[in-house]
Amino acid sequence: MYKKGVTYFMKYLMGKIADRIKEYYEKGEITNSTFLDPSEIIEIMPALKNITYVLYGGYDDAERRIALIGTEDVEEASNFLSIIRVSSHSGEKLSHRSILGSVLGLGVKREMMGDILIGNEYSDIIVLKSITEFLENNLKYVGREKVKVQVVSLHELQEIQEETKEIRTSVSSLRLDSVISNGFGMAREKSTLLVKGEAVKLNHMIVKSPSKPVKEGDLISVRGKRKINDKRGFGANKKRKNKGYI
Repeated sequence: MYKKGVTYFMKYLMGKIADRIKEYYEKGEITNSTFLDPSEIIEIMPALKNITYVLYGGYDDAERRIALIGTEDVEEASNFLSIIRVSSHSGEKLSHRSILGSVLGLGVKREMMGDILIGNEYSDIIVLKSITEFLENNLKYVGREKVKVQVVSLHELQEIQEETKEIRTSVSSLRLDSVISNGFGMAREKSTLLVKGEAVKLNHMIVKSPSKPVKEGDLISVRGKRKINDKRGFGANKKRKNKGYI
């Protein structure tokens, strides 16, 4: 059932991309997709093979991005994206989970939102411009916190410093389960079960084989945990960087 659901969704996604491409050819105007996560971006790449496009999510390292069809200029994104800036009246720092939950609770689909950048004084939600007025008028609370909402341009997006932790360790092998075990500090048996339970992504794609080899530069994510960005050099002592993403 799960696989059928995924297959149906990908057909739906590819159909939407095809519609945007057709619209571009018919009207000669730049069109855009909704926000795509990294695995979805990988899936749609064949459809974009012979067309001018750019992927952008409001800033260079954005995880969720839209496809702008008919241009390679990221500045064009300002016509399609804007920032919803939210801050608590009490000064309480808002969490990613509570912001996401509150926006979804208003009936907004996840595909209409990009990354959520959490700051100490305020947080920025990157959204499609088409929903900015709705959120400005309807987002009154995040969790139990009453919030102030302001629409700002992409150029006003706050800069977030990534929190990183470097881990140096030796691994018995370069198998995926072994790297997870060392990187996240868990028993090898548990990491193996996580992989088999489809809770692990390697370079944004679900991997089911615990013995899958890991290469330098690979990005590993485990559901409910932060991500490992493997920055090691090949040698006796392997270097790991545990990289947190919002």
